[in-house]
Amino acid sequence: MAYKKGIQFERDCAKELGLGKYGKRVPLSGSIKDVAQLAGDFYLTFPWLDRAIIGEAKHGYTRAEKSMTLQRDWFEKVAGLAQVHRTYHCVAFKFKNTNMKYVAFSFEDFQRIMKEMENMYTELEELRDEINNSEEN
Repeated sequence: MAYKKGIQFERDCAKELGLGKYGKRVPLSGSIKDVAQLAGDFYLTFPWLDRAIIGEAKHGYTRAEKSMTLQRDWFEKVAGLAQVHRTYHCVAFKFKNTNMKYVAFSFEDFQRIMKEMENMYTELEELRDEINNSEEN
C-alpha cells in the first residue's frame, strides 16, 4: 500500500507542480537501481526557466502524521542528479493522512529561480513602458 501511495504522490508532484502540463513522473525511478541513479521521481520543464527542475518525492513514513525526518541523502542524491543534468533540484514531501504538501529547494536554486523571475518581471515592465509610450505618441 505504501508503495502505491508513493507512486501516486510522484504523479501528483509531476502534475500539480508542473501546472498540469509541464511535469512528468519518471517511471520506475525508485525500483530499478540504474534508473534511480539517472533521474529523480519527477521532472518539471517550464519554458520560462532556463533550467528544468528534477525532484524527489517523499510520502509520509512510519509515524509521519506529526513529524517526518528529512534525510540529507535525499537532498544529496537529487543535487548530484541536478549537477549531472544541469537542472534545479528539489525534494517534495507530504505527511501521512493530510493533503498538505511541501517543496524544499536549496537556497542557491531558490535564489536563481527568483532571479530569473525578477529578470522576467523587469522585461515585462520594459515592454509595458514601451507600449504605453507608443500609445502616447
